[in-house]
Amino acid sequence: MSIKKVLACVLVLTLCASISAGFAETAPVQLTYWAHSGVKTSIEPMTEAYLAEHPEVKITVSYYATDDIKPALKVAASSDTLPDMWFNWGGSLGGYYVTNGCTYDLTQYAADHDWRSFFNGGALDLCTLNGQLAGIPTSMAMLSMYYKKDVFDKFGVAVPTTFEELEAACVKLKENGVVPFATAGMYGWHLMRIIEQLIEYYAGPELHDQLQNMTTSWDCDAVIKAFAKYQEWVHKGYFPEGFITSSPDDTLMMLATGQAAMDPEGQWFDNTATNDGLDINEFEWFPFPNGTGRISAFGEMVQLNKKLTPEQVDAAVQYITYIFANDTANQLALPSADFSYPDTQPHAKKVFEYAKTAGSFTITDQAFPTEVADVLFSQQDALAMDSTTPEQAAAAIQAAVEKYLATK
Repeated sequence: MSIKKVLACVLVLTLCASISAGFAETAPVQLTYWAHSGVKTSIEPMTEAYLAEHPEVKITVSYYATDDIKPALKVAASSDTLPDMWFNWGGSLGGYYVTNGCTYDLTQYAADHDWRSFFNGGALDLCTLNGQLAGIPTSMAMLSMYYKKDVFDKFGVAVPTTFEELEAACVKLKENGVVPFATAGMYGWHLMRIIEQLIEYYAGPELHDQLQNMTTSWDCDAVIKAFAKYQEWVHKGYFPEGFITSSPDDTLMMLATGQAAMDPEGQWFDNTATNDGLDINEFEWFPFPNGTGRISAFGEMVQLNKKLTPEQVDAAVQYITYIFANDTANQLALPSADFSYPDTQPHAKKVFEYAKTAGSFTITDQAFPTEVADVLFSQQDALAMDSTTPEQAAAAIQAAVEKYLATK
């Protein structure tokens, strides 16, 4: 080959290398995100706005419902195909991905960027699992009892402030053909919200916390009394017919039509009802009258894939805080000084204010590892079908706790 041809080849190779380098410098940071479908209406426009402001980033968002994202993430984790970011809850649900080495540890990143100065400290704590900050906090959920105002008014039902008043309300509602609780048993977690309040009532805060932390036996008088009361309520028809196999997605319609009166929900209820075309002013809320004032709470977060580059981590954090910082449902996690509550969410501020002072306990399926939560769910079903007793159910859960602890 002549010197001229050699030089031409060198020139072509140099140009190709230069072009490739240029593309590398301008190539967008790419991220995939599995989000909860419940916030799709707020995420979509915020994502569009973020990407318009940040052309250097490309984000592909997929949406999953509550009981779809859980198995999808497990399958993805087992096949090493997790997205770059994914929605999750705290406790045992998010802890699974920490234990299995799937998540990016944000502990040092948070310290370097002084996250405690702009994230709620409680939200960060709820997202700290197995000694590491396992995700970007997006929400602190506080649960209370929402009710249909016109149903209460029609039958002269007073908003209960004591457990005895709650039971009296249930009696009056049932006498007038209204199901007291629009609560569904499918998947377990919706029904659990009432079970754990019964345990709070009979156990009190100190013992309940010990039960949640698995440091005392579930085979105890307080748990047995709580299960007996739940079983009594089932027998009295305080739950919808066939509720054990009903989906939580169907409960809102029961409230809207007045078939049922109450449902344990979080501060996101305003958004849910509004998105379904309901008038949120027809509803109101009260804390479950458990004698302690505490409400159940849980954290939500976005976990990051451990494989992300530093550039991807920066882009992911910036994006997530951008889309969530001014969303009502997330104000306890990402407070914004200039935030104002929209007219479509009249109850959120009251729930937040109550939650700040009343105290809370961790919702059971986040306090428990999955192996124990699954046994609790199965015992809820068995109690409703009279295939077990309160004593047997308490013993079964304690056996699951002991089996789990034996592996640690």
